Amino acid sequence: MRQSSAALNSEFRQTMKNKILKKLFVPWWKMLIWISLPVIMFSCMNCRSMQSGTYVIKAGNHYCSGLNLPVIKFYWENPSVNFKYRIDDGAYAANNLNGVSKIYGFSEGQHHWNSSARLGFIVKDNVITVRAYCYVDGVSPQQNEIQKPEIGTIETNRWYSCRISRQDGYYVFNHEGKEIKIKAGDGHSCGYLLTPYVGGTFTLDKDIRIDIELLP
Repeated sequence: MRQSSAALNSEFRQTMKNKILKKLFVPWWKMLIWISLPVIMFSCMNCRSMQSGTYVIKAGNHYCSGLNLPVIKFYWENPSVNFKYRIDDGAYAANNLNGVSKIYGFSEGQHHWNSSARLGFIVKDNVITVRAYCYVDGVSPQQNEIQKPEIGTIETNRWYSCRISRQDGYYVFNHEGKEIKIKAGDGHSCGYLLTPYVGGTFTLDKDIRIDIELLP
């Protein structure tokens, strides 16, 4: 006997429903792969950005060229970063400009404007001076000179070593054997690394290159 039109329509609808459900259903292992891929890619990019290398800030810019992702760090102990650095002659383009350019450091918390410690530099009459540069509980170094003390002078195209750490409630800078302490604010369990930056408010009229080598 021939099936009725209603029965055929019902069978057709059920077949289409099964096909649609089959396409919509995703095995758990595929879901796991799809969820894991972005995490793996982000981690790989973070690992790459953590490597030692050359940071180039082009003329007219504040930040380094290329993809710069924040490197999230979890502080199981007190935060610290140990590195060597070298600045090329592009630094002299900052001569007699008002502001501290940054070399390297770390933040505590969600934003470095709350709490952070960086090594920075200024150029006055073609003499390059490095300084500590710290935000403390939201107070800027521009508001409190104690938070950006002078450390010493450096030359271009020469390697220098620096370790920045938090110890007993202080940000401690050890630059080429010279130690400076700045009272820190509240501690945080995570933060991110801070890479080279030109400014304050100014930019340079030529490129500047800063080489960073992270140390254990």
